[in-house]
Amino acid sequence: MTLNKESTIAHFEHSIEWVQSLTELTDKEWRRAIADGKWSTAEIIAHFVPWDEFILKARLKEFGNDQPLPQAPDVHKMNQQSAERARKEKKSETIVRFIAVRTELLQEMKKIEPSRWNEL
Repeated sequence: MTLNKESTIAHFEHSIEWVQSLTELTDKEWRRAIADGKWSTAEIIAHFVPWDEFILKARLKEFGNDQPLPQAPDVHKMNQQSAERARKEKKSETIVRFIAVRTELLQEMKKIEPSRWNEL
């Protein structure tokens, strides 16, 4: 399923608002696994940051150059590193990092012409 530009932007805007609401969680809730063998909310939110950065700095930078898009980094390694970082940093730091990068990515996405959207 391909999302159109408007629905993708709405989803990203909502994600920023939702993550901001997570400041209300206690530290115990923030760090508790969402189910047995699963990540915590902290780890889940933190893992979006490097992926948003990759899209922002590697993919969108090259978008429109008629060149092949850069290869994605090792998924397991990047996710593991971001989960480890989340375990060490404060909730407020993870939330601020997520919101900052997601906001920057959202601003860049808004600049893309709707007719080029599906080329991403």
